[in-house]
Parts: sequence; structure tokens; C-alpha cells
Amino acid sequence: MNHARSDALRNAVGLVLFVIASPGLGQQNAHFQITPDSVLIDDRFRVALEGLEPRKAVTIRVAGNRGVWQSSATFRSDDRGHVEVADPMRLIWSATGDRPGAAVAGPWTFTAEIDGRAIATHTIVRRAVAENVRMVPVRERGLVGTAYYPPAAGRLPAMIVLPGSQGGIPLPGGYAGGLASHGYLVFALAYFNAEGLPPFLQNIPLEYFATAVEWLKSQPAVDATRIGVFGTSRGGELALLLGATYPSAFRVVVANVPSNVVWPGLGDHSEAPAWTLNGKPLAAVRGSRFTPSEAEIPVERINGPLLMFSGKDDKLWPSDIFAARVIERLKAHHFAHPVEHYSYEHAGHQITRPFVPTSDVGQVRIHPITKRPNVFGGTPEGQAKANEDSWGKLLAFLEKYLRTP
Repeated sequence: MNHARSDALRNAVGLVLFVIASPGLGQQNAHFQITPDSVLIDDRFRVALEGLEPRKAVTIRVAGNRGVWQSSATFRSDDRGHVEVADPMRLIWSATGDRPGAAVAGPWTFTAEIDGRAIATHTIVRRAVAENVRMVPVRERGLVGTAYYPPAAGRLPAMIVLPGSQGGIPLPGGYAGGLASHGYLVFALAYFNAEGLPPFLQNIPLEYFATAVEWLKSQPAVDATRIGVFGTSRGGELALLLGATYPSAFRVVVANVPSNVVWPGLGDHSEAPAWTLNGKPLAAVRGSRFTPSEAEIPVERINGPLLMFSGKDDKLWPSDIFAARVIERLKAHHFAHPVEHYSYEHAGHQITRPFVPTSDVGQVRIHPITKRPNVFGGTPEGQAKANEDSWGKLLAFLEKYLRTP
């Protein structure tokens, strides 16, 4: 009987020692608190860990869009076994991947590890476009694009969103989906490198964009008096051109990393013009008989507020200098409308919607049209900060000057 008691006691002590010594059993209650867990890609979210051992090192690994993007960071729990990630978005913009330009929308999975062993996991969904926004292909009047219809009733303010030198239809993960998710009816408009359009940025008639404006005005959901235009890079050059050429068409003009002058066409080795008006090429710099001053965009003709963004470390072209020259010309002509220009330190040519990976800003990319190597410039952190700040300023600008009837 005594031997039986002794064996039972030894077994009980062994079980206690096993529980204490077994790695990870103290972490069985570890769990993430990520809120909200369904967000737009331009929305912030909170990341915390609960149920850890006090003062324990824990690594959080992130896999975005089914592993396309990867990031990690190590933290230490506090005396209560809690970790609060001070800047969760760093886990997003610092992510790396081997597919430049890959989508950032979709599932993002967070895994907590201690001593190389996973103790908690949580997946959130990051959306390019709000669920209640309707996307409709547009193939009318020779136009090629996608219309985004928010659910709001009544006539809405509208934005034409233009791509840069890569052409094609602007993607939902960029400004088109972002603005539509914030209540603007958006026309994401291709003007080359899309089915039914020229393959290169050459001899594009500005009348094509006048047709786009008329199509927008014909939509029952659009307030014809509240139409704006937004373009990036060569699209920023184009946005300034359109505002100057059709001043009555646009309530606001937004030019992202733009040029203040017209550049020639792009896509092959010819010197074809980029833009035409009434069948005639617009004056352009380089490779033509026109001087730069003749090729300067007459921005003083724009009939509404103007917003510009630029990067001080832009490696594709000096967008900060170009935007500053736009300001100089407007001042010389006593421009009567509000003008905002934000130029960002440690940011390059890739100013875009916030909370996307920026780890590749210094990498060489082959341009999809010209096949030439390009570098955007900036630093990952500097670009991330520029993206977030410029997005807030863009929404505030449109709220003030376009949303209000």
C-alpha cells in the first residue's frame, strides 16, 4: 500500500515537472488581437499579442497575398505578457517579394513564433476596393477603361484617373479603387497599351479625353459640374495638359510626380509626338525643333484648384523641380485658384496609395514598354511616409474642392 502511494506521488510530481518543463505549454493561450480584420489597403489596423510569458522575445512573421510578400520583426512582451505593435504598417511596407508590382490586396497572415515554433496565427483581408463599389468595363465611343460606381444615391463627384508610361487601364489597387472606395465615381481610363488602343504612347489625340469627359457627363450618377482629373508621371503631364486645354471640363486637377513640359512619344525608336490636338502634334522637348519654353504646359489656363505631389529623390525625372516650375509659372500669371504642392524628402517617383510594400524603390526595374532599366528612387521608409501623407492630403483636397457642390 505504501509502495502504491509512493508510485502515485512520483507520477504526480513527474507530471507537474513535465508541464513546467515542456516548451510552449505556457503559450497555449497566446493569441493575436488584430482589428479590424477586414480593411481597405489604405486603412490602418491594430496588431497586438496576448497570453505570452512576461518579458519574452517573440517574432511576428507576415505573409501577404498568399506568401507573395514577406516581412518579420521581433518584439518583447511586457510584464503582463502583452505585445502592442507600435506601427503595424511597418510590417506591410517593409515586406519584400520577388514579383515587383504584385498585388497587395488579399489575405495577409500574421504568425507569432517563440524559439522558432509558431504559437499563434491570424489572417486578415486587405481589400483594394470597398465591397459595395460596382466595377463596370467601359467600351463605348472608342473609350477603354473601367468605371467604379460607389453606392451613394444622387449625383456624385467624379474623377478621371490616368496611368503613366506603362499605359493600360489603372488597376483597382491604385488610386482608382482608393478614390472609388471613398465615395467618388471613378473612370479609370486607358489611352494606350490596351486592347483597341495604340500600343505605344504616340500620337494620342487629346480629343479622346474630351470624349471621356462627355461620357462621364452622360452618366446619371455623375454631377457634370464636379469632374476632376488625376494623373501620375506621364499621366501627370497629361492631367496638366488636359486642365489647360479643356479648362471648363475640370473642377480640379491633380498631377502626381508630373512634368511641367510636354515630352515626346514613348515606345519605339521613332520621334513620334506623344500628344496631338486637332490633328497636329504638341510642341515637345528633346528630339524636336521646339525649345523647352515652347513645350511648357500653359498651366495658367487651368480653371480650378491644382494639387501636385513630387519626390525630392525622384530618379526617373526631377518631379520636384518640374512641379516648382509649374508654381513659378502660375505666380507669374497671377493664377487665381488655390494651388498645393507637396514635395517629399527620401521619396522618389513611386508616390502611390499608402500601406503597400516599398522595399523595392532602389531596385532596377525593366520598363514594360521601353524595356529600359528604371529606378524609382527614395528609401523604403521615406516612400512609405510620402505615400501615407500624400493620400491624406489628396482626400482632404478633394473633400474641400470637389465633394462640395
